Amino acid sequence: MTCSTPAHRAAVLVVVLVVFRKACQHSRNTGLATTDAVRPVHR
Repeated sequence: MTCSTPAHRAAVLVVVLVVFRKACQHSRNTGLATTDAVRPVHR
């Protein structure tokens, strides 16, 4: 993947921001569920 053009970089940044916002909202709404799902992985 090439990020030579400023437009492409802007598009990638927008997508990342949107996904990050959705992830934050999801983690806030289901904080206990996410922590319980992660715990077995660390065991």
